[in-house]
Amino acid sequence: MKSITKHIASFLVLALCFPIIVPAEDLPSLPAASNIRAGSLPNGVNYYIVQNSSHKGMADIALVQKVGKADEEPRQKGSVTVAARAALTDLPHFSHNSPFGYLNGKSILPSSTGFVRAGEEATIYRFENLVQARKADIVDSTLLLVFDIISRGNEKMDKMYAPENQAIIVSGDIEPDAIRGKMDILSMFIPKKSSSPKERPYEWRPSDKAEAELVPACGKVGVYAEYSSPRSAAEDMATVLPLVSSRYAKELEIALRRRLGTVLEKERIPYASIDFSYTGSGDTPYDEKVRMGIRTTEAYLEKAAASLASVLSSLDANGVTENEFRAAENEFRLNMADRYGIDMVTNASCVDKCISAFLYGSSLASDKTNSAFFSRRDMDITTSTMLFNNFVSALLDRDRNLRLEFRTDNPEADAQALASAFRNAWGSFGKDAERCFMADTSMLKKSSGKAKIRQEMPEPLTGGQTWTFTNGIRVIFKQVGNDGHFSYSWLVKGGYSYMQDIRPGESAYLGDLIGTFRKGGLSGREFNDMLNSNGISLETTVSISDLTISGSALSPKFPLLVKSLISLAYDREEDKAAFGFLRDRIALGLMADDPVQARLDSLMNRDMKMSGYRRKLALEDDFQRRAARYYDDCFSRMNDGVLIIVGDLDPEQTKKTLTQYLGAFRTDKAYAYRSRGAENRIRSRSTMVRTADKPALGLELSAAFNYTAENFMAANIAAIFMEDAVAKAAAKDGWILDARSSILMFPEESLVMDLLLERADPDGLPASMVCETSARTVLAHIREAISRAGAAGIDEDELKIGKSILSNLYKSWSDDPKTLTRLLVLRYSYGKDLLSDYAGKISSVTVRSVNPIMASLSRDGIAEYVQQMKDVPDFTEIPPADSPLPVVAPLRPAEGSFYYPYDGSTVPLDSLDLKDLVDLPVLYLPCDNCPDSSALNLPDSLSAKDSLSLGRILSGEDGLPAEDIPNQGSNPDAEKEGRSGEGISLREMTDSSSTGRRIRVMSVDSLDIIQAVPKEEEPFETEEHND
Repeated sequence: MKSITKHIASFLVLALCFPIIVPAEDLPSLPAASNIRAGSLPNGVNYYIVQNSSHKGMADIALVQKVGKADEEPRQKGSVTVAARAALTDLPHFSHNSPFGYLNGKSILPSSTGFVRAGEEATIYRFENLVQARKADIVDSTLLLVFDIISRGNEKMDKMYAPENQAIIVSGDIEPDAIRGKMDILSMFIPKKSSSPKERPYEWRPSDKAEAELVPACGKVGVYAEYSSPRSAAEDMATVLPLVSSRYAKELEIALRRRLGTVLEKERIPYASIDFSYTGSGDTPYDEKVRMGIRTTEAYLEKAAASLASVLSSLDANGVTENEFRAAENEFRLNMADRYGIDMVTNASCVDKCISAFLYGSSLASDKTNSAFFSRRDMDITTSTMLFNNFVSALLDRDRNLRLEFRTDNPEADAQALASAFRNAWGSFGKDAERCFMADTSMLKKSSGKAKIRQEMPEPLTGGQTWTFTNGIRVIFKQVGNDGHFSYSWLVKGGYSYMQDIRPGESAYLGDLIGTFRKGGLSGREFNDMLNSNGISLETTVSISDLTISGSALSPKFPLLVKSLISLAYDREEDKAAFGFLRDRIALGLMADDPVQARLDSLMNRDMKMSGYRRKLALEDDFQRRAARYYDDCFSRMNDGVLIIVGDLDPEQTKKTLTQYLGAFRTDKAYAYRSRGAENRIRSRSTMVRTADKPALGLELSAAFNYTAENFMAANIAAIFMEDAVAKAAAKDGWILDARSSILMFPEESLVMDLLLERADPDGLPASMVCETSARTVLAHIREAISRAGAAGIDEDELKIGKSILSNLYKSWSDDPKTLTRLLVLRYSYGKDLLSDYAGKISSVTVRSVNPIMASLSRDGIAEYVQQMKDVPDFTEIPPADSPLPVVAPLRPAEGSFYYPYDGSTVPLDSLDLKDLVDLPVLYLPCDNCPDSSALNLPDSLSAKDSLSLGRILSGEDGLPAEDIPNQGSNPDAEKEGRSGEGISLREMTDSSSTGRRIRVMSVDSLDIIQAVPKEEEPFETEEHND
């Protein structure tokens, strides 16, 4: 095998263009990031402290021990995992509350690998997403836990656990000096102990023969080629050498995806995805690996293997063209800018960087420094392309250092036969795969007229500008950053609910259909390749209410983006072959969304015609033509929406470009009607139970609410605490939660939470825990957690925590172009201002605005999908689908009882004392034998004004906030009946069967809110209650 390291070193010697020739062994190192502090404590423990303010109020802590499975004696297999799990069970400073009890109580929850992973070369504990608002000393307490783990190993284990073989990593919104001071104090209790760690010499062992292996697919059929190459030498790990290897791998991925996608479509081989991964020297102590493959179906597995071999052999034999390499460079730069352009670096990635530095000696340079290094072009395109092709040729081969993996569920599959299909196709490539469309922009539709700026105004939310053009198109522009890229979003009103002839299931694929049209003389794939080659990303999405074209681009490519949008809108032709290929992929289920989420959606929404989730579906022959009419209609009224541009663009040059091209976009005086469609969301519980090889669980909660800025903030806080309650309950069973919350405007204004749960790796959890295998049992515990969270709500202390978390999120988003773009879309297309004075809006949130939303989440509509593992005994009762929600700390009162909403308790009527109701509103559900108008004497009729007055009374210390009463407003018919707004009635009664005391009753829909009137209180219709 040719030396990959040699070619990379050659690249660096040429690229750096030093005044003298630099030997490869003297490659430069990049400076460590200024926000990372590294060193060792007095007792020898290593530390890395990273000040990362990207995520306000958050922190991650990790402990790395250079002790792994490779250090185990033959008779002690599994001992490292046992020791790691035991450390999470028993620690000296957490005897009153187990380590897990502390972590769970502070909402420090496990990941898919648990809290700890015992690998071959190291044991790594990770405690992620510490929310400092939850507890001021959460970082200090977790550091104490980490030092307890170090101390435990130091006392009970051998010298491999000596302090110098361990490193503590803290990354987050922290004060480094304070953290270092606390580490110094805690380290005093752990004596220094020298060690002689075992050497793990690395040896590269090349192979001349490919290996072939069958792997169970579990429904994800595919073929993968994995190439191994020697890792960088230890002395080179802190240099730029690993960085160049990583970049070349990413550029290879770009070229491979483009070529392979073209070949698969040409050969009509349907696929779910083209996969690629790179494992570098900073990720492992072993060989570097590049893995690439195709997910497809059993019927096309052999053909996919042949296509993969054909494309790889073409890259190996001929490399890429200069245009193709330039295109890969542009796309790589855009990806880097999207990822690192605004310093939004996660704490997890900072911890990963420090782990790599401690274990493998990797560089601690910042991502921006790495990106800046690659932005230099110190050699011509011909030399750059040659060096890249040398790298590719050194890596790829038909047999050498290759492992072929065929993922299949076919019991008759033959690994050698499939491998033969791969080998036989090697070298059978055609010229089509080498074609690149970077320069094919001459056929794009030209502008047919200019549009001048009619009005220019400041944009108050962001400090940007609003430009309104003479054809009515409105542009919101905000200049931010200096990283050479920008984000954009053009929203046009009228989503799939606007398409009159749409059929069930089609709505989810309407956005994909735009890719099946020819544009500007190019096929859909060629058009997309042309954009990507120029550093432009473009995505078309269709929601129930809108069409949105969005993405990002390198700043110099803004004029090309606008011209491309003109061709997208007005130079389209139906491509039957492209549509047929898309139909094949959809019919085979290869484009379907996550099945758990899709099933939750089908349970929650009865009208599958208006679903946004992709399912296996046979598209009708005329769908492309009907989609064309829909797009024609949208593109005929481009003024019915807003274009938002945020990023590193010069304002004057941007205006000049828009003036030149916006006149080509058609406008209309007619505007789209945003239909909310038929409302078919369930209002009860709907449950589906299936058996499978792997347990899984999904829930969707929905709560309708009035979408104001203040309620938006309240809903976010409600979601934070509901998610926390579910995650804690899941963690006790050894499961993890992936929660996704969204606040919708269509088909109804609502908060929707998708809760996806799966088992964590038991080897990463405390030894005292039993990882539950029954999804039905976990569901029972999750139900109880949701019910109790909804019934109890939050208190004032928790509200402060929620406000702090939400405020920190807003601060973290403040300079993110993509987030600003979304918030501006909400403001100028939906009329929702969620940005200006966000601190004041968060501050205005009260317990009474959050708790009703939490209660609604727990009762209004819940869809459940249970994936129960086969042959797992279970005794949990699961109600049938469409059953009413049960009362677990009652969500609604039982008939004939009163329900206290703040603590979830009930009081039967026969034990009710009206003095219990003084100053506390309760909910009352009538029954046949309950006191009603025949037992309670109604006073004189009341007016709407009195009802509003009562709303103010109930918004006192313990009452219901007036703003939570729906439809408050003038209604002449309601006034005659003593009501304020539809669905609300008010009356004052006297209990003639008991104490004779007065009772206020406000009915909201079918639920009564009852409050006893204290004897000393004046009648509520007097003036003092009308303020």
